[in-house]
Amino acid sequence: MAKAIADLQEPILKAGSAPKTYSLYIGIPFCPSRCSYCSFVSCNLDRDRKLVQPYVDCLCKEVEAIRDEADKAGLKLCSIYIGGGTPTSLSAAQLRQLMGTVRDCFDLSAIVEYTVEAGRPDCTDAEKLAVIREYGATRISINPQTFSDEVLANIGRRHSAQDILDCYAEARAAGHDDINMDLIAGLPGDTVEGFEKSLRQAIALDPENITVHTLTLKRASRIVIEDQKENDYADVAAMLERCHLLAEAGYRPYYLYRQKNTLQNLENVGWCKPGHEGYYNIYIMEEVQTILSAGAGGSTKLVADGGKRMQRIFNFKYPTEYIQRFDEVLERKKEWLFFMITIWVPKRLVEIDLYNVAAQSPAALAEMSEKSYRQRVAYAAQKIRDSRAKIVMLTGPSASGKTTSAHKVAEALEASGTPAHVISLDNFFKGAQYYPRLPDGTLDYENPDTLDMSLIRQCLSDLSTTGKTVLPIYDFTAESRSSETETLDLKGGVCIVEGIHALNPELTGLVKGDDVYRIYAGLREEYCIDGRRVINTQDIRLCRRTLRDAAARGRSPAKTLAMWDRVLDGETRYIKGFKTTADFLLDTSFTYELGLIAKLLRPVSQRFTLEGHNAELWDETARRFEHVAPVELELLPADSMLREFYAGEV
Repeated sequence: MAKAIADLQEPILKAGSAPKTYSLYIGIPFCPSRCSYCSFVSCNLDRDRKLVQPYVDCLCKEVEAIRDEADKAGLKLCSIYIGGGTPTSLSAAQLRQLMGTVRDCFDLSAIVEYTVEAGRPDCTDAEKLAVIREYGATRISINPQTFSDEVLANIGRRHSAQDILDCYAEARAAGHDDINMDLIAGLPGDTVEGFEKSLRQAIALDPENITVHTLTLKRASRIVIEDQKENDYADVAAMLERCHLLAEAGYRPYYLYRQKNTLQNLENVGWCKPGHEGYYNIYIMEEVQTILSAGAGGSTKLVADGGKRMQRIFNFKYPTEYIQRFDEVLERKKEWLFFMITIWVPKRLVEIDLYNVAAQSPAALAEMSEKSYRQRVAYAAQKIRDSRAKIVMLTGPSASGKTTSAHKVAEALEASGTPAHVISLDNFFKGAQYYPRLPDGTLDYENPDTLDMSLIRQCLSDLSTTGKTVLPIYDFTAESRSSETETLDLKGGVCIVEGIHALNPELTGLVKGDDVYRIYAGLREEYCIDGRRVINTQDIRLCRRTLRDAAARGRSPAKTLAMWDRVLDGETRYIKGFKTTADFLLDTSFTYELGLIAKLLRPVSQRFTLEGHNAELWDETARRFEHVAPVELELLPADSMLREFYAGEV
């Protein structure tokens, strides 16, 4: 099957991977009810209906912004997919508003496919189906999941199998001639015979496309929360064996993929009649094409150089946050424009086999890596001197080494005769009682509102105009502002301000533009096997943070790992959106660090016991380093930046 799929996809992928080609995804995070297997962040339509219209208004503006930025970047639209959630949870008027905006913004005659999910018959009617057809969609998806009323009730659907049949008939009457239907093998209460009956019913309707999914036990889904286990379900493999009925009916498989935690580790397969392949499905799975995403929870995937360069940018997850902070959503569009059209410092993709050869001379490899970093720091210092700026704002994501790098840059400036002082934004914390909260009620430590922004602005303004200021001191034990302060006199030198919010323009709002130089610190080196990326910069940062906390602080990796998703979300919300404003990108990669991590992973894993998701995440990360030759920690120099992360083990 895999070879047949690959052969079928080849011409589709070739067209979709043309330079500067992209697809547009538009997300509708509303549903009439929540299915038991779903972990998608969506809002209940009855409870949150007041959010729908403001959401659609923002969404239309974001679509327009994407069009504008894509035009600037010289990108060409290939396909459109409106998904969710349930797009038809919108009213007919709201669908007209959204799809009218899409039609006004893009030349629909030039794209290969325009899909709208009309998956739920309990919120899809003849009028909405007519609107979808009128405004240019070429493909729709009506997703029964099962034709058993009992199973539908088990998964929380509020409609019957007959409702699905009626919806399908209305779609055909509206003129839709390319319809997909989804079925799920392994739903609670279903049987092999019941699944076969649903499959035969779908085939009898004669849609152009039938996608067969295997049930995935997602951590945030109700069936997992209620502690149902894999052996609580029917024989899913036997269900999938019934898919020979699709081949016998003239359907052929055109895409296949697997997810974590699927029952029996089985696959999802898209079947179609010849000429009805779902192009967008192929493009997003094979990662050959840029996907620009609009809406809450949207994940923009930027692809360049034939897949060798890739970057993700995330929208806010929750509709309320998306609406309230929509200006920030628009700002993030500038980040992907920067990625696509500027001279970007590309990530270096290093073959692990090549690293292993170099690791045969570990001392030389370590020295080369350290020397390269020192040269980068020296170059950053030179760029600061050339800029004549008084204030350097330096940021980077978690475990990028920004704090130590700030001090290293200061040392390089001092060595060349320029006085330099480092200020940590951490000293400007307001205090725990003032921290904002996330939608789930937990403290949002990554939020810039944790900082005294007005005081930061004033201090930086003072440094810009007089070269002097009085800095606060934060007591981390008491989690409150200390009564003590620190007087700072630049003496004609430079102040380096480091922290995750350093590039936020609010901090320097009172400073003359020429007085500010901005640096973004981050890892640029990634590792591959036969050209396939195996270890990315995020993996290394996770290891840095986890190993540091375990060695220096005695903290179980479980605590670090449990926070990781929230850390990444904070980076997306508050750091990466300002990367495009940086004057200089400081690479904080060390090639030999790969071997240091490989050396430390096993003893740390033996020292701590992990369970559940934490264990899975750590095991998955550790497996990425299985082919890496370890390097002894004794090679770590006393003045290395990496001592911030690994000193506790030396």
